[in-house]
Amino acid sequence: MSYIIITLLICLLGSVTFLPVTQAFIKRYHTGVNFFLTLAATLVGVLLAIAASNYEQEQQEKENLIKQLDATKAQIELVQTFSEKLLENAKNLPSTELTTYWVNNPLPYPEFLTTFVAQSHTVKHLSKNTLNEVNEFAINAKKVMLFRQEMYIDLLQDLRKDIDQEIKYQRGEISEAQL
Repeated sequence: MSYIIITLLICLLGSVTFLPVTQAFIKRYHTGVNFFLTLAATLVGVLLAIAASNYEQEQQEKENLIKQLDATKAQIELVQTFSEKLLENAKNLPSTELTTYWVNNPLPYPEFLTTFVAQSHTVKHLSKNTLNEVNEFAINAKKVMLFRQEMYIDLLQDLRKDIDQEIKYQRGEISEAQL
């Protein structure tokens, strides 16, 4: 953004040379004015190229974030489906075997989520709301996954919805207020 502002200021300064008031000055110092205008044109080109490059890089990072969000969502769905099947199997067991069952078959945790949030470009582009939700999930999930399996599945479902909303936000389909 600053590159665009600087470019506009240089263009404005260069356009001053077209005012009739400055014609005498331009005729007297035409070599210097031509040098200044050439320098201004070069700076405008360079600054616009930098701004365009930064914009493209920003868009590429957002596309990569969306891909990572999609992969995270897929892993969460897989973990949720597997956890639901484990819970369904546990309901058919006698209560005396449940402790052994959960020790031998712990609910899976979406490990990719931890790696995903630890990446600097993810934190840079991820909305504050979603980042808070993911961190909240990480804290709560580890507490409840051993003793309150239904709540863990609900947490996974809520997280999946939050990631769906974040994907829509990153694509520009909803505003940050709608998150």
